Amino acid sequence: MMTEPDARHFLLVVDQFGELLTLASEDTRPQFQQMLLSLAEEPDYYVILTVRADICPNLMESHLWSQIQ
Repeated sequence: MMTEPDARHFLLVVDQFGELLTLASEDTRPQFQQMLLSLAEEPDYYVILTVRADICPNLMESHLWSQIQ
């Protein structure tokens, strides 16, 4: 794999993201979700969210769904 000598890529893994959807307060959720979306839009930044299968319906109801599918 060839890369630029000074290439920098950043990866953020948010394990158990479903906890935010089920346990966080209503006013905390949108702020954190917007921060993740903003970060993911930056060049060379990548965000991975892990969610248990039983939490997927909650994720699909969030405003994130249309932007992360």
